Amino acid sequence: MNKKCSKCKETKTEEEFHFSGYIRKDETQAAHARCKKCRRKEHQRKCKAGYWQLPENKVRKKENAHKSYLRNKDKILRKTRERLLKKQFGITPDDYERMLKDQRGACKICGRSPGARRLHVDHDHKTGIVRALLCCQCNMMLGAAVDEPTTLRLAALYLEEHNIE
Repeated sequence: MNKKCSKCKETKTEEEFHFSGYIRKDETQAAHARCKKCRRKEHQRKCKAGYWQLPENKVRKKENAHKSYLRNKDKILRKTRERLLKKQFGITPDDYERMLKDQRGACKICGRSPGARRLHVDHDHKTGIVRALLCCQCNMMLGAAVDEPTTLRLAALYLEEHNIE
């Protein structure tokens, strides 16, 4: 697909434009109005003039980035979550939802529902294999025990010995 640069007025391929960071309703990314070459020239001109060092321009740049984030927050968070699930655990959001449904929306250890929060993906730190979905407390408990069943059994015995009713 070709696009016309708003600065040089040349018609160029889509690869010659940077993506704007704005995500459309159809979830494709929008391209900047100016081509890469024109944007680079403009950036170099501003750098030479010390434009980015002026305090008001730093503030404006930060405000614009924040506005863009707020405009696209839900999409950005969803995409970030998808990326992290894939990168850290090798699962898709559909895999997570299937596991959640299989566990009836509750923690695999204590059976409590997390309410508005999401369950954590528990995995073996040595092999990377995903085990189940856990609430924050149960996930932290396994982490504190360094995934050692013996430590957890000793902790359970300790609690039983000191259980005062």
